Formats: sequence, structure tokens, C-alpha cells
Amino acid sequence: MRRALSPSFILLLFLAVWLALNLLTLAWWPPFDFNGDEAWVLDYLLTGGKAKMMLGWDVVQKGLLLFNTPFYFGYAGIFPHFSHSIWFLRLSSLLAGLLSLAITYLIARDEGHPREGLIAVIILGFSGPFLWTSHYLRWESLTLAMGLLSLWLFLRGTRGNPVQAGLGGLIAGLSVLSHPVGLVFPLAIWFTG
Repeated sequence: MRRALSPSFILLLFLAVWLALNLLTLAWWPPFDFNGDEAWVLDYLLTGGKAKMMLGWDVVQKGLLLFNTPFYFGYAGIFPHFSHSIWFLRLSSLLAGLLSLAITYLIARDEGHPREGLIAVIILGFSGPFLWTSHYLRWESLTLAMGLLSLWLFLRGTRGNPVQAGLGGLIAGLSVLSHPVGLVFPLAIWFTG
């Protein structure tokens, strides 16, 4: 009698294939700056916060955009030190997307539903908006990864580990610094805690 493959093993296979396919398409799909924001984010990263493209925009001109999304620009700002290729810079978003997929599974597994978690990962991994977000040089995929990580840690913390609950709260707070829409995560923890 053959034993069925475990959801964790299938997840690892899926994540490996997902990552390989996305690494192949990272530089050319979607086309650069198709969303209208990627070019100025790139300019902002490559000039250390002194974007030249948006000289008429006072916030960018003074380098104040950094205060809007400091965690994102701190994280993504590491990548230009190694390479200025769009493939390598977009890798910052792809890695955050990969982390989001893994954490989605971990949340479901810890709640006792590994198969459903695997299905959720596959659906999320193939969804158009998630793929686009994981390919753009923008902050949405990092905000999602941080929000999911905070949720996972908070849920684990509710089982009696206050350190994990505290880390979940801290990361939820930091998710606001990756993008203001991350405020959803600390509010969710506040109202459920």
C-alpha cells in the first residue's frame, strides 16, 4: 500500500516550482513600470531617497517619502548595494511573496488544517493580484508577509506563549511602517486580543 504524500512535502514542492517559475519571469513580467509606480520607487531606491523623477512632488523631493514606508525602503534598500538589475531588485518583493505563501500554510497547519492550508497556498500562489504584487518593486508583498507573520505569531501566542504574542504585536506594528495599510494588522490583533 502506498502512503499519501504529506501536505508539508507537497507544499515544499509547490514552493520550489513557484519560486523557480517566478525567478524565470521576474525581469520581464509584468513589464517594467506597468503599474505606474515602479519607476519612481526604483529611482528612490537607487538615489538613496532623493528621487529625481518626482521633483514636483514635495514629499519625495525632500526625502520624506521614507517616513511613509520606512520599513519597506530599509528592506528593499539593501538590494541596490548588490546589483541595480531590475531582476535583482524585484527579488525583494518575490522573497516576501514566498514568505507569505509559507506563512499561510503554517497558520492553517497550526489550526489543524494542513490540507486546507495547502489549497489556500496554491490558490494564493496562482492568483493574479498576488503574482503581480510579488513581481513589482513595491511594498505590498512585504506588508502582506509582515501581516501574516504577525497573525501567525499572535495565534501561537494565544496558546500560552506570551513572547510569541508580543512578537506578533511588534511585527504588526512594524507592518504599518512597511505601508500605512498595514494598520489593519495591529487593529485586528487589538480587537481580537
